[in-house]
Amino acid sequence: MTWKFEQVLQSMRELDAFLKRLGLHTEAGRLSVHIQAIETLDAAQKRGNVDDIDSDQTLWSMTEAIELAEVYEALKEYDSSKLARKLRNVLQGPPHPTAEDANTNHGRNTAFELSMAARFYRQGVFRGLLDNPDVLCEVEGTSVFVQCKRPLEEKGIPQNISRARKQIR
Repeated sequence: MTWKFEQVLQSMRELDAFLKRLGLHTEAGRLSVHIQAIETLDAAQKRGNVDDIDSDQTLWSMTEAIELAEVYEALKEYDSSKLARKLRNVLQGPPHPTAEDANTNHGRNTAFELSMAARFYRQGVFRGLLDNPDVLCEVEGTSVFVQCKRPLEEKGIPQNISRARKQIR
């Protein structure tokens, strides 16, 4: 799907309102940073001059906003308490991925889980968000448990596969 600034902003505002309705005011603050960055970019583009835009922050704001917009659009009718718990986790940690390390990557790992769940939803196989494993799907009448792993570094892939195997068992 191709996203326009207005669509991303509308989805972020809806997600912001959703989080606030669930009492997640603090977590919604990170969305405000993204909304402001995208509004600034949108206004600059309409003026025809994006030279003064913080391109690094704007890139990350657009990336995370589109990911969250896709998750929200796909899962907004899902159990709001379960979705809110996962979104609370997503919005914790550093707002910029370069500040992330093995001790602060839980938020982006959870975002990856939700992103996968949204993709499974669009494919018609999503059945639920779990804690361990992460996502329940159903394929041709068979339950499929998905343990999502997002390695911090390439050298961590074998260890992540081993941990996922143990978690699914």
